[in-house]
Amino acid sequence: MGEFLLSIGLFAAAHIVPPATGMRKKAVSIMGERSYLIAYSLVSVVLLVWMISAAMRAPYLALWDPAVWQFWVPLLLMPFSIWLVLAGLAEPNPLSITLAKRDAELTTGLAGQVTRHPVLWGFFLWAASHIPANGDFVALVLFGGLSLLATGGMLLVDGRARRRLGPKQWQELAAKAPVTPLLGLLTGRIKFRPTLKSLLWIALSLGLYFWTLFAAHRQLVGSDPLAGLGLQ
Repeated sequence: MGEFLLSIGLFAAAHIVPPATGMRKKAVSIMGERSYLIAYSLVSVVLLVWMISAAMRAPYLALWDPAVWQFWVPLLLMPFSIWLVLAGLAEPNPLSITLAKRDAELTTGLAGQVTRHPVLWGFFLWAASHIPANGDFVALVLFGGLSLLATGGMLLVDGRARRRLGPKQWQELAAKAPVTPLLGLLTGRIKFRPTLKSLLWIALSLGLYFWTLFAAHRQLVGSDPLAGLGLQ
C-alpha cells in the first residue's frame, strides 16, 4: 500500500506543482510549449503506468460486490473516452490541451467541438467509468483521484487559456465550445461537419478500443473486462 500511495502523491505533485509554482512557465520559456507538452505527457504516462502497476500490487480491500450493469459502464463509455484523448491530442484546439498547433485562427477539430476539453474529459470518463466495476478501496482511490484531477484540470486550463488569448478572444472561442460534451452540437451552436481526418481518428479509436477489450486489457492489466458480464 505504501508504494501505491507514494505513486499517487508523485502523480498528483507532477500535475499540481509545476503550474502552481511557476515551474511550468519557466520550462515553456526554455523548451517551447509543444516540446514541453510532449515531455510532460511522457512523464505523466510513466507515472500513470507506475501508479496502475502499484495499485495492482496493493492489498485488496473489498467495498462492494459489482453487479452486472456496473461492468457495462466502462464498456459503453471507453470508446468515447479513447477517441476524446487521441483526437484531442492530435487536433488543433486553442482552448485546451493538444499536441497540435494552438493558433486561434485554426479550425478546431471535431473533438474540440464536442467539448472544450476533450483530453481531460477523455481521462475523466476513463477513470470515472472504472469506479463502478471495481468494488475495492484501491480502485476507488485511484480512479476517484484521477477523476477529481481531470475535473480540476479543466478549471486550470481555462484560466491559462484566458490569460494567453485575452478575455475577449477567449470568451468568443469558449462560447462556441462548451465544457459539457455535445452541448454545442445538441443546441445547434456547432454544426456537425466531420472531415476525413476526424473520421480517421474515430476509426483508430474504435480499433484501439476493440484491441484493448479483447487482448490488451487482459495482457497488460491481468483482468478480462468481459468477465463480469457472465458471457464466457
